[in-house]
Amino acid sequence: MALTPITDTRELTRVSAFMTDKLLGGVMERAYDEPGTLSWFQRNAKRTWAGGDQISKTVQLEKSPAGGSLGAFGTMDFTVPNAETRALVTPQVYAVGCVLSIPELQRTAANDLASASYYKHRVDDCGKKLRDLVNGSRGIHGDGTTAATDFVGLKGLFASDQTTGTWMGVSRANTNWRAKVTDNAQTTANILANLRTVATNVEDGSDMGEVWFTNRAGRDIYETKLTATLETDPLVIGSRGRGAVADGGVGHIAYRGKAMIVDVNLGLVASGSSSQWYCLNPKGGEYMALYAHPQADFSWSGPVQESEDQLLLKRKLVFHGALVCWNPNRQGTVEDGAAS
Repeated sequence: MALTPITDTRELTRVSAFMTDKLLGGVMERAYDEPGTLSWFQRNAKRTWAGGDQISKTVQLEKSPAGGSLGAFGTMDFTVPNAETRALVTPQVYAVGCVLSIPELQRTAANDLASASYYKHRVDDCGKKLRDLVNGSRGIHGDGTTAATDFVGLKGLFASDQTTGTWMGVSRANTNWRAKVTDNAQTTANILANLRTVATNVEDGSDMGEVWFTNRAGRDIYETKLTATLETDPLVIGSRGRGAVADGGVGHIAYRGKAMIVDVNLGLVASGSSSQWYCLNPKGGEYMALYAHPQADFSWSGPVQESEDQLLLKRKLVFHGALVCWNPNRQGTVEDGAAS
């Protein structure tokens, strides 16, 4: 027997709150399942904090005090080379409204399938917009200059000038508080050598880059170089073996065994550049992490509310957090900067 269409907006609000809550788990899964930087951090370098205006951590800019060989009556120098300081980052709030049309809810109320489909479409769209906002040029891939409410993200970390200014409130005057930036001067023919330079610069023994990020242009440049190499030296296929090469291109793109992920939102640091490659070493969240508030991590903020001047029901989906890097020295990039 068909259900009676709902006409009471109070009942619509109650049902809408139930449906959006029910679909929230799916929103989070889809938001973090998309390939890209946001989903990688969610799976590999995610942290939570208890709230507050800032996320902070005491940073010692040198690994250890000065040392050296000692004579029979020598005294070890335990002087800290640099005074300890505190790195600070301000977490930001991102919100997107999930808008439900009251006339549409009334029309679909008598049909369970149509009603569920409408709710799912609206909630999915809301989740996608929030994911794109957090992951995009005003979030993880931004530099914090668009608005005071934006992340200072990877573009800020990898500023072309690493000798001046600050990062997370700590001066880059100290060489241990600088990311490793290599400018290929738009000479992409040398990209394999450039990637090797960055990968080597961020290494410290077995402590090395965990993942690479690039944009579509960067992926195509790298794949073209690999394809040319494979034509003359098929042994470069390596442990992936048969199936690693398909359709004249290269599958499962990686560098030194670390995945190279394509993200169309990648922040291009240098003016006039078309490509960029980030080599990140979050060290499981110890050096770099995406911090999210446990109660505002793709979560609904408040109840469903009826609009005062429109036939709409609204609810906010929010993310509250920040991209935090405690060790810029272990992060590197190749930027396709202006030719020199």
